[in-house]
Formats: sequence, C-alpha cells, structure tokens
Amino acid sequence: MKSRLFLLKAKLKLKELARRYRRPINALPLDDFFEKHWSGMPPRGDYLTARRIPRFFFDPNHARKYRDRLERDLPDSVAAIHTRADRALKHRFDLLGSGEVCLGEKIDWHQDFKSGKRWPQVHFSKVAIVDPSDNSDVKVPWELSRLQHLADLGRAYWLTDSHIWLDEFTSTITDWEENNPVDVGVNWTCSMEVAIRAINIIWGLYFFSAGNRLDDAFLRRAVRLLYYHGLHIERNLERIARGSNTNHLLSNYLGLFYLGVFLPEFDRADRWRKIAKHGLEEEIALEVAADGVDYEGSTSYHRLVEEIFLSAFILGNKNDIKFSNVYRDRLSRMVDFSAAITAPSGKAPLVGDNDDGFIVKLSTDNPADHRHPVEIGLLALKREVPDRFGITEERLWYHGPESLKKRTVAQKPHSVLFKQSGHAVIQNEDFHLMFNAGRVGEKTQGGHKHNDNLSITLEIGKRACLIDAGTACYTSDYDMRNYSRSTAAHNTVTIDGEEQNRYFKNRLFYLFDDARTAIDLWARHGDVVIVSGTHDGYRRLNDGITHRRTIWAFLDKHSIAIMDEFTGRSDQEHLFETRFHTPLARVNPSDRTIAVLGERNSKAINMASFCQSAGRMIIQPTRYFPRYGMSEMAHLIKYEHRSRLPFRNLIVVAEEAMPIE
Repeated sequence: MKSRLFLLKAKLKLKELARRYRRPINALPLDDFFEKHWSGMPPRGDYLTARRIPRFFFDPNHARKYRDRLERDLPDSVAAIHTRADRALKHRFDLLGSGEVCLGEKIDWHQDFKSGKRWPQVHFSKVAIVDPSDNSDVKVPWELSRLQHLADLGRAYWLTDSHIWLDEFTSTITDWEENNPVDVGVNWTCSMEVAIRAINIIWGLYFFSAGNRLDDAFLRRAVRLLYYHGLHIERNLERIARGSNTNHLLSNYLGLFYLGVFLPEFDRADRWRKIAKHGLEEEIALEVAADGVDYEGSTSYHRLVEEIFLSAFILGNKNDIKFSNVYRDRLSRMVDFSAAITAPSGKAPLVGDNDDGFIVKLSTDNPADHRHPVEIGLLALKREVPDRFGITEERLWYHGPESLKKRTVAQKPHSVLFKQSGHAVIQNEDFHLMFNAGRVGEKTQGGHKHNDNLSITLEIGKRACLIDAGTACYTSDYDMRNYSRSTAAHNTVTIDGEEQNRYFKNRLFYLFDDARTAIDLWARHGDVVIVSGTHDGYRRLNDGITHRRTIWAFLDKHSIAIMDEFTGRSDQEHLFETRFHTPLARVNPSDRTIAVLGERNSKAINMASFCQSAGRMIIQPTRYFPRYGMSEMAHLIKYEHRSRLPFRNLIVVAEEAMPIE
C-alpha cells in the first residue's frame, strides 16, 4: 500500500512539473480565433435559437410554455426563483457555510471572502492553493466562480422578461473573463472547477437566448471563453490511475461532452465529444459498483456523480448519442441507491464527505436532497416515479413542460441490501436506518470516505435521531478535517482510541486500507429486519480484534437492538468506547436509560445499554455539520467499558419507553 502511494505521488508530481513547463495558452483576438478554431461564419446573437440541432434540455424558443407551467404548477418555485435571483443581482452569496454575504458592486473572484485570503494572479501552475499556516479555503473562490447563480438569473429572466437579468448575466461573464485571463489565477487551478463553470455558462447562454437579445459581440466572446475552457480541461485532465479516479475526472469529461455537443463548429469538438463519451463509459464501470454505489464512500458525492452520469445520458438521448447497456444499468442502479437512502424527511444521511457539490443548482443546493436526481433519472430511464419523490422544478427543466403531466405512483419504501458496496437500508414509511460497512479499497485511497465502518444513522417519524457528524471543512483547518473523518465522529466503536483505518494528519484525502469489511447476514421476517457486519481494522492491535455489529430492527415498534461483539486473543484489557451522535435538543439520563427529547409534545427516543461489565456513560454537547462549513449543536452519548476479550455490549433504541430489566 505504501509503495502504491509513493508511485501515485511520484506520478502526480511529474504531471505537475509537466504543467509548469508546458507552453501557456494565449487567447487569440476574436477575428483570429474564429478564423483558426471555428468552422463557418462567427456566431450571432440568435445562434442557439436559430438552429434545430443539437438539442439542449430545454428550448429557449418556448420560454412562454415554461413560464406558464411554473406559474400554474410550481408557484413555490416561482417565489424561490425571484428570491435567489434578487440575491444574485445584489451580489449576495451564501456559500459553504458563510451565511449571506454581500460582495459589493465589483466581485473579487480571487478571494476567499470568509477568511480574507487572496490568491495571486499568476499562471495557475504556480498558485499554491493550500496553506496550512492560515485558515483559507480555496473552495470559496472556486464555488463562487462556478457561476451556478447564472441559472437563477436565467429563470428569473424567463419569468419576467426583464432586461435587468440579462444585463447582470452579460456583465458577470464579461467581468469574470476580464479578471481571469486564460490559465491565470486560482480559478484555473482545478479542471473540475473549469468544467463546472463551462457547463453553467452554457446553461446561462441557453436561458438568455430566449427573445434573441444577446449581443453578437458578447456571444462571440463567450464562445471563445468556452473554447479555452475546453482546451484547458483537455490539457489538464485530472487522471490519477485506473481504478483510482474520482468525481474530478468525471466532471472534466462532462465539461468536454457539453462543449463537444453544443459547439460543434469548434475544431476540437469531435475530439472532445469522443474523449468524454469514452471516458464516461469507462469510469462508470470502474467507479460505480455493480450494485449502483459510487466507490468514493460518500452519499453526497454519490449524488454529484449521479448528476454527472445522468446529465450526459439525457443529453446523449436528445442528440442521438447512445450510451451502452452497462452505462444505463449502472445509472439505473445509482438512482435506486439514491431512492433507498432518501429517508421519509426527504433527506439522505450524510455518510462520508459532504461539500455541497453540484454541477447545476436549480431548486435546491442541499447535497442531502437526492429526490431531484431520482425523479429526473427515473423519467430518463422510462421508469415510474414513486409519489414520495413528488414533482420538482428539476423535472421541468430536464424533461420539459409535458413531463409535469406524468403522474407519480404509490410505492412504499422497502428495506434493501447493497452488499457489494457494504450498505444496508432498513425502512418503511416513517422509519429509516442506514448501516455502513464500506471498505476503503486498495486503489481508491480513501478520498471522501470516513472511518464509519459499522456506523448507523437513524430517522424516526421524519426526525433525525442518530446522525453522522458531517464534514466541517477540508483544507482550512487540518484538525477539524481529520476529526470529521475520524472513527470518534461516527456512531460506532473505537478501541484504545485507535482509528479503524489509519491516516496521515497532512494527507487529508488518504486513508490506509486497514479494515476489511463485510455484511454477512441479511434477513427479513415481516416487520423485523436483521443485518450483521464485521470489520477487522483493529487486528493490528496486540490481540488481533474483530468487531461484529448485529442490528435487529423492529419496524412496527420503531425500535432497534444493537449487539457489538469483539473477539480475538484475551491477552490484555482494552478500552471500548461506543458513540452515538444525536441532534435532538434534550438528553435526560436516568439510571441506565437515556431519554432523547425533541420538539414539545413529540415522543422521546430512549436508549439503554446492557453490558457484561461495569462501565460509565458520558453525555456531552458537541457540534455537527449538516452542510459543509455549517455548524449546529448536538449531543454525544458515549459508553465506556474496559474489558478483556471476548467482549459484548447490547444497546437498545426505541421510540417508546423500554420496560427492559
């Protein structure tokens, strides 16, 4: 494992050196650019509306139909669009836990406005994006420069037909281009960011082509800017190694796919389209397991990757670009996983990293909300949409006004095992438990996975009862980053204060593949579901310990029993610490039982431990991170026991009082 890590680091270092000595890209003057890189006459303002092919998700020639549907069928979306577009117009942004911040009349695209750090405007290969000595977060200028607010301005334009939105769109693109010359500055340091920005500019151009009011000169500048985005991506594809690639490379491919499909006059359009389609086909087979789960170990990144593959699939269908049966099958199973992990509240548990990552933001920016890709995915795959996913604004933009007439079907959620990926979901209409036993894997390096083996999340009656602590940050605070992915931040057991999978403090996206994991029991008997899994991440300790956790879920009674068993040699005593994190407001201990209380008049969630040895219970306030960078109060409930092996501990969690003696 260490040798593989060394070889990967060496390979990436060589790629970095190659970037430094590569000839820089120089953007040509407009006339020279179109003469050299464009076939035919330079585009005019009606470029996107005057042609019939290629086809986008929506048609700017039919903006009136979309407006009518929004106003008639989605009035809440209309109000939300106006609110979000007005904030964007005033340059008020709420990004990555910042709270709403006004960036002034002229946006500084190179600054982390949360910390005040500003990156220099030098060639991107010379920009140091991370500095451990300060609390800056490069994701802030990156997130701002994704330009995802263009979709808010565009939808407001379709609703009002007002020039104020068009003027803001053109001034935003013009200002960004003037202050971010090609390959200069922090916003060119990551090809994923370049790709997402290109995609959002394309969405913006389609929105603002309605009414044919785009200025010819502006459109030509925007098209030239997009070409250099594509060229940068092609020259800086974020490949790591076969079987080790991530959502970054997928975003690169999607950006090239958009550019190759929608700007076919580019001299590199065919090449970009072929690179992208081949890459997406290859990576969906490598990065998505046969059971449909993204291998990065994160529900939020699963959603992002799903959006990437789904977006390409829909665009391909619209433009007679067919993806393989393997691609379609994996995508269908990805949608099934998102559907399964969506709890009755409409939110999915935050397993692994959550960094608010989207390709395009429309009606939601919450990475825990998987309902939108589920809905548009099922429609794209010509499958029925269960009524619990509703009808969203995303359906309108991805599938057109007529799609709103398609009815949802009554379908109850059911328990399902994703054995290959190591996830189990136990659920009914008002109960949802997710059990995790996903391995780091030999090649994936840990990336966005946390030390959450045999951890659970639990929702009862649309209330989150047991939660993952979420992700505080990435590079702005190494200690908080490492805490977020630590075993202690999850609803599982630490032994002697050790980690399930070791990590280096300064290698923020790397975990050792220490814990071999498996779910080896899955049984259903009416309203009772049993799941059991093991990991041996602590086998490196002197006694070669294996941890088994078995869960009995009683769906009709809204209760679970958790049995933790530890086996190995009995040479020495160990400290076993079992942790549970709850966001509920009040925790009242009484003898061995804890009452976890939520809102007034709501039922309590009771928790009790029954163990062969004496121990102690600790309850303390803590924080969790429901969104990247956003902190809220919670409680940590911890049971401590010292014992030799074998050791067993039973914990019961129930909505009603537990008459257990």
